[in-house]
Amino acid sequence: MRCASRRCQAIAVVLALGALAETRARAQDAPARAEEAGEDAKRTAQEAREKARAKLEQAKEAVNEAGDKTREAAREARAAAGERVREAGERVREAGERVREAGEDAKEAAKDMAKDAREELKEARQAASETVHDAREKTRAAAAEAGEELTEAKREVLHGAHEALRAAMGPEQHDRAERVRGERRQAWHWLHQHWRTPSEIPGEMRLELRTHGVRMAKLTRIRALAEKKKDTRAIERCDKLLTAERARHGQRVAALIAAAPAPAPPAVVEPPVDDEEGNREDLAPEDQEEEER
Repeated sequence: MRCASRRCQAIAVVLALGALAETRARAQDAPARAEEAGEDAKRTAQEAREKARAKLEQAKEAVNEAGDKTREAAREARAAAGERVREAGERVREAGERVREAGEDAKEAAKDMAKDAREELKEARQAASETVHDAREKTRAAAAEAGEELTEAKREVLHGAHEALRAAMGPEQHDRAERVRGERRQAWHWLHQHWRTPSEIPGEMRLELRTHGVRMAKLTRIRALAEKKKDTRAIERCDKLLTAERARHGQRVAALIAAAPAPAPPAVVEPPVDDEEGNREDLAPEDQEEEER
């Protein structure tokens, strides 16, 4: 009987050592897998950046071509208008000479010719103005189209980078990150009722928020591992600890808020004043950051 029990114990020890070795091997392979996923994400992001750069170059070339065409059309329109103006001037001068040479009887005919020349000059100027206007409209349309292509390229780059990051993180980690981000926004929205900026939060409140966040993260991770292993007792214990931690955090935060001094009244913001050039004065970068927060 003793030999049999010793053999059983030896077998159990061997099995435990084998399980431990397998666990260590899996733990050693985990960083390599994570590193491979990160490399894949980097390659995907690099490819997305290269595609975006190519599209940006195409958009710039399109804008440059449109500008060249517009300038060429404007030059042609100016040349044609100048030629018509010169021709009209020659006709006006010819009419004046005829008036001087002719006499009283030819004045009426000369006036008609001068009137026709003025009409032609007016038409030439109007045609030149319409040509320049059409060229400007084409330039605006080309610039708007290039801007849309640039915006679409930026969207594709951001979407590709987001998808690559999500693929590298995995669906569970991505959902966890989104949930944590939402909880942070909700917590700051609640704290914003008592403090206007993060710099006004007291040190004790910062320490309590940090402690609560660490504890909640650890308990949540333990509960997730317990769910994978289907450990009912561990899940129930984690739920109790999470409830207790939330209750403790609420009481502690309420006590700190009650002990904190009353917030100062908001400062009166004067309307922006126009400078000497008539431009509106903008806010400082620090004020803009606080406003965005």
